[in-house]
Amino acid sequence: MMLRTKLVASFLGVALLVGVVGVVSITSLDMAQSTIDDEVVPQSEKWTAFHEMNDALHMSILKAFIYHHTGNEQARQMSEYYLEQVAELENNVTRHGTVEQNGAIAAANQKAETVIRESLTADPGDEEAISSLSQIADSENDVMQHYRGVGIGMREELHAASTSIFSSLELAELIILAASFLAMILASITGLLLSNHISRPLHELQVTVERISKGDMDADIPDRLADREDEIGYLSQSFDRTLTSLKLAMHRTSPHLEAEVKKQKQDLKEQSALLESTIDVAQEGLLVVDRDGSILDYNEAFIEMWDLPEELVETADDEELLDYVMEQLKDPEAFREQVDYLYDHPEKESWDSIEFTDGRVLERYSAPAQIDGEIIGRIWRFTDTTDTDKTGNEETTERQTQAHEQ
Repeated sequence: MMLRTKLVASFLGVALLVGVVGVVSITSLDMAQSTIDDEVVPQSEKWTAFHEMNDALHMSILKAFIYHHTGNEQARQMSEYYLEQVAELENNVTRHGTVEQNGAIAAANQKAETVIRESLTADPGDEEAISSLSQIADSENDVMQHYRGVGIGMREELHAASTSIFSSLELAELIILAASFLAMILASITGLLLSNHISRPLHELQVTVERISKGDMDADIPDRLADREDEIGYLSQSFDRTLTSLKLAMHRTSPHLEAEVKKQKQDLKEQSALLESTIDVAQEGLLVVDRDGSILDYNEAFIEMWDLPEELVETADDEELLDYVMEQLKDPEAFREQVDYLYDHPEKESWDSIEFTDGRVLERYSAPAQIDGEIIGRIWRFTDTTDTDKTGNEETTERQTQAHEQ
């Protein structure tokens, strides 16, 4: 089975399960939304309208009381207004109500409306009208009892609708969790299959190729990789053929390479010995340091010229050498400034003289040390010119004396 087919099958399985989870989730949420639209919303609207209707009825009775006790015509008009509101709100309640609820509300409203309208047609202060209103307003009155019974029924219906929606949501949650768990299991199995069929073989192939690149020509491509009939198998077979060709080529050229390497090693050894002997017998003091200020090489003449302790030179720290020799110089600051300048400008050359406190004079020459055009450090060469400078000074003094006598 080709690797591409395995990958496609694995991804299709995961995609199918994800699609099932999505469909189940959407279906469960649609069920919950349907419950809200068909039960919770109507019950909530009915419950709200019922309370508004109940409040309007009480306001109508209250305004009727005010009219009879004060004779205020505006209070009578407001009582009639609230009575009309009761009739309008009754339509909103009965639209979603049961037959029993609608019948109880209609009977209670009709009785209350009759009493209120009769009281509003009576003169203010009419005792019979006030007594009828008091009976309607009494909480134990059959009208109020009807209202209370209807309200309790509506509240129970609203509670049942809410319980239904919560049950639907809990079911949806359980279904989604179960489907997600199955998706995780399938994804883990897919990852394991991919690891066994792709990641692990590729890692083995990588390890083998790295061994070969480091010169381990005994490394071989595992047979289980070369025998595969997929892309990894084809790649392993190509590497195996390349490795075989490389081993054959190395076998043919190995004797010539060994002879050439042996000759180059001997030439390098002879050149190094010649260079070291040249440095050792040179009368000039020589010092070689790298770009970081570490000592790479020096000769005995350098140690003698600067009167350096052997253990100090063995530290290979150019900075410590500089601190040590500063006390021997007439102008240590100028000496140090020139050294720092050359280290900051590695491409520069320098040629000057250094005067010691004991009267000696050294000629200092410095140039960059390079290999194939790349600066790897700096070479310092010191030549003792004390006698030369003294002879030159004596000749100059003699010429000046002769010129003065003439």
